[in-house]
Amino acid sequence: MRESEIKRYGQQTEPRKNSFRSLTRYRGAVGFGDEVLTSELPTHLAACLRNAGAWEVTVRGDRVVFTGSGMGPVFSFKWPVLAPFGCGELQVDSARRQVRYSLRMAHLIAFGCAAVCGMAIFGLATGMPKVMMILFLPIAWMWVVGGNVLIGSRVFTEFLHRAISQTPKTAALRETGAN
Repeated sequence: MRESEIKRYGQQTEPRKNSFRSLTRYRGAVGFGDEVLTSELPTHLAACLRNAGAWEVTVRGDRVVFTGSGMGPVFSFKWPVLAPFGCGELQVDSARRQVRYSLRMAHLIAFGCAAVCGMAIFGLATGMPKVMMILFLPIAWMWVVGGNVLIGSRVFTEFLHRAISQTPKTAALRETGAN
């Protein structure tokens, strides 16, 4: 993170809308209720990310920074939560009662480009008509990249909902025995 991206209190500013960095990030937010104990939420989210296979997880106040788990198990029917995203950041916003996330997917875009280049080389080597390649290759890239982003974003938000629901509850709810 560059110094120009840091506000006075160490919070990251939003990148420019047209920057490459902005294009390779997937951002969103997941809300939570008043029963969630926000002081323990970052530590709990970090533990959940470690259980999901994150390589590195760091808690900095209300922020959790993590590095993804690569492609995860290849021969598994369970979609690896962090596979499409190289790294990311979660930030607990106690005032708005939400967890904002920013996930980086530059490596997924690079992998999609490499896969499509491989398909193009194979197509040229086998004599595939160029018209077919012009039609097929953009669709293949959207399938490789777009499909992973769509599935991965849904799986990640479901993961966050589950993690937040398992977070320790406030003392008032503990006393009444509510879940």
